Amino acid sequence: MYPKRPVALLTYFLFLALAGTLLISCNSTPKGCKEAPEVQPLTKPITIERLDQSFWQQDTTLTATANWLGQHIDFVDKYRKSFPGQDDSTFLAYIAGMRKDKYLDTMRRETAQMLGELKDVEAAYNDAFAYVKYYYPTAPIPAIKAFVTGFSFDVSMADSTLVMIGLESFLAGKGHYTPPMMPMYMMRRLKRTAIVPLTMMAVSNRYNKRDILDATLTADMITWGKTYYFIEKTMPCTPDSAIIGFTPAQMDFVTANEKQIYGHFIQQKLFFITNHLDKRRYVDERPLIPEISEKCPGRVARYLGWQIVRAYAKSSGKSLQEIMAESNAQTIFNKAQYKPA
Repeated sequence: MYPKRPVALLTYFLFLALAGTLLISCNSTPKGCKEAPEVQPLTKPITIERLDQSFWQQDTTLTATANWLGQHIDFVDKYRKSFPGQDDSTFLAYIAGMRKDKYLDTMRRETAQMLGELKDVEAAYNDAFAYVKYYYPTAPIPAIKAFVTGFSFDVSMADSTLVMIGLESFLAGKGHYTPPMMPMYMMRRLKRTAIVPLTMMAVSNRYNKRDILDATLTADMITWGKTYYFIEKTMPCTPDSAIIGFTPAQMDFVTANEKQIYGHFIQQKLFFITNHLDKRRYVDERPLIPEISEKCPGRVARYLGWQIVRAYAKSSGKSLQEIMAESNAQTIFNKAQYKPA
């Protein structure tokens, strides 16, 4: 499974909050942050438009619902893609029904109680997109809109102009209702602090080039590695464990056993496998990878891919833009000179 998801981004990551200032330089890096260039605040600060609040303030009539939809055409056009085949009247009736749905009302109340006004998330968005603009000056800054969707999506970025947040997905499994078919170990990652990094993952897709004919595990690893590297560069105060989605114990294991994990990939000749089911054992969600160790977390191939990309950045001296634009995974792998200690 590749990180190229233009609509709903299923959450594979645990992220922590971005703390700090927009003006970060190599000589004044805040504690706990990686060295980062000095960036300027956005000319027009980002605000999160709380559609969940305005929607539940409306009457439950079809007329009131239609008026509300007419005020939020950009959101409606993107949201309707979650309901293919519905005509206008059916969609209107569905949205009006949401206003009367007791389950959604419970989600809405719990979301308001647990997430509050999201001012910290708003600040993190402004920081992250300031870095995006530093690296990509022509990058568009999307509108950010939050809603309660009934688990239609968590973070959705159908194009570069709009980010939609399904707020009920970010209660860390503590709400009365939880995302269907999602195990608790994944659900616990879904905190308010996951919202902005998930968005940065979506933004990275715009710049993360890949040879679509390369179906090797190496290509999967490097693609994910570049995704994490992008998040690292645009959210330099986010810990590695938060970017990759590992618990502290899992992070300790992979860093302490990186050489052994890499050795397993070499011994089992995994880098050039192309069978999807075989690749999934190391790339996709699993609580553990017993083929390596009963303590080895799932998705460890992504972790190795990230370390390889980091090594490539160090050995080549290339910029983030150049690394993201490099579509040949084998070039990155070969020139990285990655040798875990």
